[in-house]
Amino acid sequence: MRISIFTSDIDKTASEGVTVLDGVNSSSHALTNDSLYVTGYGWPTLKLDSRRVYPLERRHKLRTKFFCNLLSAIDNNKRIPASLALIAVYFIQREIFDTLLSFVPDALILSGLRWNKEFRFFIKRKMPDLPCYCKHDRIELPPEGHWKKYDPSVKVSIVLPTYNGAKYIRKSINSCLEQTHSNLELIIVDDFSTDETPQIINSYSDKRIKYIRHPTNLKLPRALNTGFKHATGEYLTWTSDDNFYDVNAIETMLKFLLTYPQIDYVYTDEYHIDENDNINKYFAVGPVESLQLDNLIGGCFLYHRRVYEEIGEYDPDTYLAEDYDYWIRISKRFRMQRLRIPLYYYRLHKDSLTVKYGKYGTKLAGEVGDIVKKRHKK
Repeated sequence: MRISIFTSDIDKTASEGVTVLDGVNSSSHALTNDSLYVTGYGWPTLKLDSRRVYPLERRHKLRTKFFCNLLSAIDNNKRIPASLALIAVYFIQREIFDTLLSFVPDALILSGLRWNKEFRFFIKRKMPDLPCYCKHDRIELPPEGHWKKYDPSVKVSIVLPTYNGAKYIRKSINSCLEQTHSNLELIIVDDFSTDETPQIINSYSDKRIKYIRHPTNLKLPRALNTGFKHATGEYLTWTSDDNFYDVNAIETMLKFLLTYPQIDYVYTDEYHIDENDNINKYFAVGPVESLQLDNLIGGCFLYHRRVYEEIGEYDPDTYLAEDYDYWIRISKRFRMQRLRIPLYYYRLHKDSLTVKYGKYGTKLAGEVGDIVKKRHKK
């Protein structure tokens, strides 16, 4: 059961021994499946690294700060009508609902807010099935996730491009085939590997696997395009040959998209691991607004087929930043939502593209990323 306490006084709630996770900011904390946690409203900033803090666009930032201060004043001054909270919440609803949705709550406790009834009115218009409890309400928690939608018959397509990925690909394939959501197809696109990758793929007899081999090395964007041309699922995603999913990843993301059909694309937190599967870091993905600064989406995501049908193919000219370019294109037309649950294991090793061409290597990926940013600012 995941219970969210929405409060204006995070520090006070933390002093009472409740785990605090401020969803408006990029927190580094992980959530377990059974969590009592705190969300709040605040001045949203994106922490891209330990040295620099990048605020959101100035006008947006000032508006958000103003209405957050208004909500705080309403909480602390009984002479201010609580009904004014509806106006403030209206103007920062995007930040508030990003916070709430990102923690995937089974129930919401609002008793710490003076304007809790006004806020519940607003919540019920956006999330009518979410159990909300105000002050003096008798809290009778429903069965976990009873109101969330899930259909095991929905087909999901996973594209797995690979090039000389023999060392780790078996674990990646297994993590796809062992998903709790079993109605899926795994489309493996071999980009002309010269190692044992073909033999490993051919050793599988699972009928959910489609194996396609390029006659020459065409690079990652074209391998992805080949895979999605053969995808028949209603929901789509792709993974890498050196990374792997948590066993519940696809089901968790699919359940969220089915419960909230107004959202088209969902992405989650992840663990960064080394060559021996040791966890080195918890990576918290950023809100969709972070795309204007960097690619903080991560490697675990799921989106509806209509996204692919409208956005089209990956751009071969953006090799090493093809995902960043694609996410920006999606963000301009569809609603994206982060989930603060780690469902993916992202491997950093000497042969990975991230290490070879990212900030640990030649930094070519960053240069291509800068080109992508400039292209989309025009």
